[in-house]
Amino acid sequence: MSDEYDDDVVEMVDINSRPVSRIPAHAPQPQDRKPKKKKKAVHAEAVDGFLSITVAGVDLRIPIKGKMPVKAAIKYSHGDEFGGSEALLGTAQWEAFLDADPTVDDYNILSEAIKEATGN
Repeated sequence: MSDEYDDDVVEMVDINSRPVSRIPAHAPQPQDRKPKKKKKAVHAEAVDGFLSITVAGVDLRIPIKGKMPVKAAIKYSHGDEFGGSEALLGTAQWEAFLDADPTVDDYNILSEAIKEATGN
């Protein structure tokens, strides 16, 4: 027999044992695995085919599902988010929203509410 294996180390492994976790149970979870929190509008309520919502201190009425104006649907289909929002809300509501000096976060809340109301 050859001596070529004499210097090799053989480790015995119990195949019935469970792997040992090297991360302590009390260790904090990685942030990328936690569900992201969605920002909610201050108040939202669906009445008479419209979603009433308050964003940036402005009360807005968003048409629900099939009540969306065709002009708004066309603008959204061409990727014009702001134009679609204006056509959906109407000029008076859109101007009131802009006059409140909203932030991008405020617009994102409005955009999410529009998506929920219109089913997109």
